[in-house]
Amino acid sequence: MLLNTKRLQLCKHVINTPYSSLIASVASAIAYAPGMENVRITVRAEHGTIRLEGTAPTLTIADRAVEIAIEVAGCRVRNDITMSRH
Repeated sequence: MLLNTKRLQLCKHVINTPYSSLIASVASAIAYAPGMENVRITVRAEHGTIRLEGTAPTLTIADRAVEIAIEVAGCRVRNDITMSRH
């Protein structure tokens, strides 16, 4: 899968959750997950979708950030993470 491909999941409860709390929860989960030390990701909520933007060193790590966001938010996640250059 290419990093610029959008990954979407069915939204469960974003509409009923304050966005600021949801954004903080997703950002914290990504920041403190093992192996995510070199990831620079901004988390936003737009129209019932979590949007991840930033850079990751590998495709595997970028995909893991999306998985974490889906687990925490339980909703659609738009992946706008790009590969960082060394």
